[in-house]
Amino acid sequence: MKKRSILVTGLLVVFVFSIITIQGNAFPIVGMTIEGIITDSQTGNPIANAKVSLIVDGVTNGYTYSDGYGDYEITYNTRTLLLNPIPGLLKVEKSGYYTEYVSTTIPPLFQGPTVEDVSLTPIPPPVYTYTVRGYVKNGAGYKLGDAIVVLTGNGIDEEHTTTITGLYTFSMEFYTSGSKTFTLTCTREDYNLYTTTITFNPGILTKDIILVEDSSCHAPVVTNSNLHAIIIAGMGEPRFTRDALGMYNTLTTYYGLSADNAILITPLDTIDGESVPRDYETNKMSIHLGFNFLANSVGINDEVIVWWTGHGDPDKFLICDDEFSFSEEEEYLYVITADEMSGYLDGITCNETYIYLGPCQSGSFINDINDMDNRAIYTSCSTYGTGFVLDGHSLFPYATYRGLHPYLEQAIADTNNNGQVSLSELFVYCEYFVEISLAPYGYTQEPQSWVGLDISETSTYIGIYY
Repeated sequence: MKKRSILVTGLLVVFVFSIITIQGNAFPIVGMTIEGIITDSQTGNPIANAKVSLIVDGVTNGYTYSDGYGDYEITYNTRTLLLNPIPGLLKVEKSGYYTEYVSTTIPPLFQGPTVEDVSLTPIPPPVYTYTVRGYVKNGAGYKLGDAIVVLTGNGIDEEHTTTITGLYTFSMEFYTSGSKTFTLTCTREDYNLYTTTITFNPGILTKDIILVEDSSCHAPVVTNSNLHAIIIAGMGEPRFTRDALGMYNTLTTYYGLSADNAILITPLDTIDGESVPRDYETNKMSIHLGFNFLANSVGINDEVIVWWTGHGDPDKFLICDDEFSFSEEEEYLYVITADEMSGYLDGITCNETYIYLGPCQSGSFINDINDMDNRAIYTSCSTYGTGFVLDGHSLFPYATYRGLHPYLEQAIADTNNNGQVSLSELFVYCEYFVEISLAPYGYTQEPQSWVGLDISETSTYIGIYY
């Protein structure tokens, strides 16, 4: 009996081996096969010519391609009989799709195929981001909120209303790169329509919009021959010239300050592409000349605005960019002390003087220059306080002309709506603007004021009318 059993088993092996080795596929192999369909995971459509590889024990055993209907069939390639199922791994790949790996089971000889349908996820095309952003301003450099900016072109039609700081931003994504052209328009009440064409490549384009006021919306400002001003940017950083020009433009455009009565001293002669109509370049001698000219120009019935922005230390303002500490010899050239400022102010004989000081530690000047009751003094901070910077501006100097500027037919600081801005209204606005600007960052700044007995802060107005 044992010999007969061995003989039968041997005959079965010979028979199976014969089936496997017969040429011409007269007797095809049955078993050891995996089949299925390859489809797009998003559309469900079949994917032709996807490469399907069979991996066993980390080694590629063979591969095939799906046909025009997405169907594939792959058979385990072996020289030994597969009498029990074994694990395998399918690797399915196609250009434009993420490669998928699918764990599977290779069936033994004479068993039906394992069915493995595989969905491939398309690889999204590369995305190119185009961003254009900037500020909407008027000719005085004042940043305008509530302006409507529209961007059109290349299938884009978007609208943005500027924030209180005048900022707008458009960010767009495309599947193609290269330069693209858009039309940018801007409208705001009391201003003429602005339109321009911009062309740029993927990335960020900074484009400020300068609006021109509609002259028909405002009565002409009457020149105030009794108003004089000296406006000084003490250092070379762009923000100082930017804010000095903003104050100059606001006073000459809306408050009747004649250019002949204004002295503008800045280190830069251009800022943000705009020419600066300065009278002097900032240095110790030009400041001396500016105050001397002012002293010889004003009369006893005139009002004088003294406005300064720059860096400072206690009892001194700096007028040199490179150093913050000096020898006694250098200090004479690069520093304006509180005593020197007091001397300049004492040389001016006028009705009233309104003083706005923007540097850090500017509060230290108050006790040195408060010796006249026809003066009002406003500083960005206390004796040892810091004057902060935001969006390319020194906060307190920026707030002074921002509060004066007409906004929707009314100056922001004009809280009683009488068409004029009083000293107290402007200072209250400056305090408010500094506070809300710094609150998100957890910082504080404490503007200071001192008003002489001869000045009624609530009924003394800047200029004539806006």
